[in-house]
Amino acid sequence: MNRAVGGSKSSQHVQGLAADFKCPAFGTPLTIARHLVQHSTQVRFDQLIQEGSWVHISFVAGRPRGSVLTAHFGASGVTYSAGLA
Repeated sequence: MNRAVGGSKSSQHVQGLAADFKCPAFGTPLTIARHLVQHSTQVRFDQLIQEGSWVHISFVAGRPRGSVLTAHFGASGVTYSAGLA
């Protein structure tokens, strides 16, 4: 599946360490991402990306980076900015 969507062979998704999700009953992807950032001492993620209509979260063994990004989709592809927009 990861290859079908153009994902990397070394993606954390392939390793079972990442998920893209949404939870409309909780709120928008931005609301979810903000909540996870506020609770990052309990949910120690490696990377959290607000990707428009879903949230990407990944984990690693050891010391997670706690990286928070926002994806921006444009005609020339996807770019990322630090933090939540």
